[in-house]
Amino acid sequence: MGHGVGIDTGTAMLVRGGVHGENDIVSIGSAPNVAAKLSEIRGTKTINISSAVYNRLSEPSKVSKEKNMWTLMGVKPYGGKSVTYYGSSYTWAP
Repeated sequence: MGHGVGIDTGTAMLVRGGVHGENDIVSIGSAPNVAAKLSEIRGTKTINISSAVYNRLSEPSKVSKEKNMWTLMGVKPYGGKSVTYYGSSYTWAP
């Protein structure tokens, strides 16, 4: 089974939808949509983040042992727009 993680930042609205006793929480907004699109990307990187998230990361969240843990992957189109994103499959042990 393959999986992916997509992360974006921004405003989202959470709405409970469905019938009584059988409802779920749905997120609405650009950030959840971008995160969902980034999570669909399969390849050598298992975590994909938007450039907005990357730009907010602290230096220790970007660099480990003088190596950038994130790779600029390219641009992902979505809904007539596009988002620049970074990917990582970096792991470490305590």
